[in-house]
Formats: sequence, structure tokens, C-alpha cells
Amino acid sequence: MANSSLGYAAARAGLCPCDRAWLPEGAALPEVVGTVGSLYAADVVFVSCAWELEVPRLVSALAASGIEPFADSRPGTQPLVIGGGPLTLSNPDLLAAVCDAVFIGEADLSFKSIDSAIAGAGSRRDALDSLARIPGMWVPASGAVAPIPITVRLPESPLHSGDSGSPNEFSDAFIVEVGRGCPRGCRFCVAFGGRRASFYPVQTILDAIPEGTKRAGLLGAAVSDHPGIVEIVRELSARDTGVTLGSLRADRVKLELVRMMADGGLRTLTVAADGSSQRMRDLIAKGITADHLNNAADVARACGIKRLRVYVMIGLPGETDDDVAEFAALVNGIARDLHVIVSVSPFVPKRFTAFEGTPFAGVPVIRRAVSRLGGLLDRRVDVRAGSARQAEVEHRLSTVRLADARAVLFSTG
Repeated sequence: MANSSLGYAAARAGLCPCDRAWLPEGAALPEVVGTVGSLYAADVVFVSCAWELEVPRLVSALAASGIEPFADSRPGTQPLVIGGGPLTLSNPDLLAAVCDAVFIGEADLSFKSIDSAIAGAGSRRDALDSLARIPGMWVPASGAVAPIPITVRLPESPLHSGDSGSPNEFSDAFIVEVGRGCPRGCRFCVAFGGRRASFYPVQTILDAIPEGTKRAGLLGAAVSDHPGIVEIVRELSARDTGVTLGSLRADRVKLELVRMMADGGLRTLTVAADGSSQRMRDLIAKGITADHLNNAADVARACGIKRLRVYVMIGLPGETDDDVAEFAALVNGIARDLHVIVSVSPFVPKRFTAFEGTPFAGVPVIRRAVSRLGGLLDRRVDVRAGSARQAEVEHRLSTVRLADARAVLFSTG
């Protein structure tokens, strides 16, 4: 949602119809569009969180709305809070400290069951008991442990924007998902690594995008791995619809694909190295080489694209100064006639990945590595680094268990 890192849906009677609410950047009180007027006036608040650092904002938003932010202290007179979203595949314990019930995984095909459980309940206790019987739903107060995410098939129709041109993070493009899951299985991936990828048919995706759409944003964990991605972009180009993919895997950067996207308005090609050196990329099973990254730069040049953004993680286990220097040398070679933007993210080990239990590198180590990288890069290269201190907080939130989540949220709020 526009200007927001946290989305809500508040409902008076089940899931449909729903009011919508979001927390704008810098605001304390959520904005609500609909009939209830405020989160407190709703019977049920449905919350979707994508990552750990959204939960402190959720706590603040609920408190500002007059709702007790922690589930174990929330009185029965206040709205029922039900959580979901990608965070449930990373650390559901964190969200369970705030929500009365948490759906682990993808809830699309369980919405009707959730609606029936709430609509048919005679009391809050009845609602929670009914919710607890839904596969995938976790009600911590019941004493049950968090369930393993259930595997669901793709919904019949892809999720997409309600209105073409409505404000969003993709230059107000019409958003449509192309599939779920990822065939790659990178060892650091929390939400999708190793899960079987499912993609919508080409025509189903095209049919979801209204004729006359000026710009379409294709979303998914592995958009450029869609077997029909070139066909999709070609057809949209024929409609004079520009396309954005967010980013392309460097090994999927092809001249025809990028040229069509450039003709449709693409000005910055975005790829991810993730590991600073080939040794680090092999460690995380990224499957990307220096040749792939150099080819992405060559294709950008051939298509008249002047800017290349490269994502990299700093602080992977065993990373050395030599790894950082290898990345700097690669980028300097690419930047000879391209404006290169390096987006640096401190590596945060997550639960349910191969790196679970690996220590966070630490703020001093991250800051030193970023400083070294900046000193080695050509002055023409822009370096945009994420906060090491914020990453440290994210790591604390990503590893906490339910019993300690409330205390940790208090300390980081």
C-alpha cells in the first residue's frame, strides 16, 4: 500500500467486505478507509507482515488505536487480531506475541474457513477454538505449537491491483503476480528457498491486466524464472504497456527481454550478486557468477540503459577483506560507462534456513566492511548501505521465541 510498510484489513463481519487501513511513514495512527472509522471500532483486525521490523510498528499502531498490542493482555472487549504474511515463514513466534491467531503460510484458500469460524462464533473463545481447527492456523493461547506451513496450490486467479494506476512502490504500475515459490533454493532465503515453484499460465497473467494499462508490474519470488516471461513482456509491449519486474536474476538477463523493457520505459536494470565474491555466492548457493553480472552490464549498455543497480549482502559467515575487494574490482570494471548503484544489505541469518543459529556479524564488522567497500569503489559508483544497527535489531527479532518476544519488542520499540 502507498507510503506504508505495514498493511491491515479491518472487518466488521468476516472477511468480506473489508475496510482497508495502513500506517503511513512517520505517522502514529493508521489511516482507515471504510465504515469502521478506526481499528478499535472493528470486530476483527487482519494484519499482514512481511518482515520482522514491521512488528514494532504494528505494536505502535495498535497501541495508538487504543488496542492492547500484546495478545496475552488483550481484553475480550477489544478486536480480535489475526496475523499472516511472509513473516510467518520466517519467525511466526514474533507475530504470535501480538496476534490472537496466526495463519502460517499462504491463507488464500483458507479465507472462507476463517470467515465461517468468525461469523459462526458466539464468543471470542468460540472464535479462537474454531480458528484453531483450521489447518495452518496457530492460536498460541491454546497451547499448541506453530504448525508446519501447508502446501497450497495456486489460487485460480492471480492477485492483482484493484485499480490501474493506484499508488504503489512500482511507480504506480498495475500489479499482477506471476507465480509463487522459487526453483532456486538459495541457502539464505527465508520465505521461498527450496519450495516448489508454481507459475500462472501466460494467458492468465495477460488476461488479468486491463487493456490500456500504461505500466504493469510483475510480482513473484522468481519472476524472471517464469518460463513464458519473454512472451508475456512481448505481448504487453505490443499493447504499448511498459513492464517492470523489480529485478532480474543476472543469469536470466537476455537482450530481447531487456530491450523490450527498455523500449517500454525501463531506465535502471536491477540485478543481485548477493555474495560479495564467488566464494560467498557459492556458500549461499546463489548460482550467479561474475560472467552473469558482466553480461547484465553489457546488455544494459546495448539497450541504452544507463543505470545498473546491484544488490549485495555484507557480513556473510567467513567473509574476508579479500571477498569485499573482489566485489569492488568487479563493480569498478562494470562502471566504466554505466552509472552503477550498489545497494548493500547487512546479512541477517534467519530461522528455517541453512544459516539458522549463525551469529550476526556485528555492527562494527558490518560498518568496517561497508567502509572498506566504499573506499575501494570508483567515485562514480553510488553506495547505498542499509543500517547495521537496524540489522542488529532485525536479527534479535528474527531469532526470538514466543516466551521472550514481548520483552524483546519492548526493548526495541
